[in-house]
Amino acid sequence: MGPATNTNSATATDGTGGTLEDDVGKFQDVDGNDPHHREDGGEEKALFEGDTSTLPYDVRRAYALLLRGPSIDERHSKLWPVLIDHEAALRKLLHSAFLDLVIDRDQKVAFSRPVHAPDLDVPQLLREVRLTFLDSALVLFLRMRLTLAEAAGERATVSRSDMAEHLKAYEASDNVDQARFGKQIVGAIDKAKKYNFLRLIRNSGDRFEVSPTLKLVFSHEQVSELLRTYRRIRAQSEGRPVEDEERSSPEIEVSDDVDDDNYGDVIDGE
Repeated sequence: MGPATNTNSATATDGTGGTLEDDVGKFQDVDGNDPHHREDGGEEKALFEGDTSTLPYDVRRAYALLLRGPSIDERHSKLWPVLIDHEAALRKLLHSAFLDLVIDRDQKVAFSRPVHAPDLDVPQLLREVRLTFLDSALVLFLRMRLTLAEAAGERATVSRSDMAEHLKAYEASDNVDQARFGKQIVGAIDKAKKYNFLRLIRNSGDRFEVSPTLKLVFSHEQVSELLRTYRRIRAQSEGRPVEDEERSSPEIEVSDDVDDDNYGDVIDGE
C-alpha cells in the first residue's frame, strides 16, 4: 500500500527461543540451557571465532529476528520480554539500517519497517510487493473482522471457507474460468498467511486468527483509500475481470527473505 511497511518483522529473544517455541531446541544444550545467556551480568564472551560484537546474545538474536520477520507477538512468550527490555538498543540498531521499530504494547505485536526519510537516498532492505485485487479485498475483509472482534473484546477468527465465500462476491459475472478464479482465491489466502496476517489455530480445522499486525501495517487512511478504490471499481466496472484491477492495488514493503517454512505459524486453540 502507500506508506512503506514491513510485514516481516520480528522481536527480540531471551537467548533461548526461536521464532516460536518449537525452535527453542536449536539454541539450547541437552539440559535445556542456553550456553550463551549470561545470568551474572558479566561481560559477554565471544559467541564465535572472530566475534567483535559486545552485544549480548539475546539482543543480537532479537535484531536478526526483527530483520527477518515477519512479526513477533504474544505467542513468543520467551522473546517478547527481551524486546521490551532492550527496546532502546534494538531501535538504535534498526535505525543504523534505516529501519524503525513498531511496537503495539496493548496487542503485544512488533515489527520493523523503513523509516520515513524522503530527502535521503536510503537503500531499501525491503522489496515492494503489489497486492492484487483479490489480495486487497481479503485485506479489507480481515481488517473489518479484526476491528469488530476488538470492539467486542474477542479474538478475531475466520475460517478458510469464510474467506473464500467473501471473495467469490468479486468474481466477474461473465467469468467462464471458475477453476482459475478458485486458484486466485487460494493464492490470496496463502499470501495473507505468508505475511503473517493469518495464523492457523491448532486443532481447529481450517480456522485462523487474524493477526493484530494487520491493524498496524494497514492504517485507517490506507484502508479508507482501499474502500474508495473499491467503490469506484464497483460503480464503473461491474463484471470486469478481477486481474484487470491490479493497477489500483496497493503496495506493501516486505523482506526478500520471508521464510516460507514458517509462515502461517500454528498457535494453540483455546
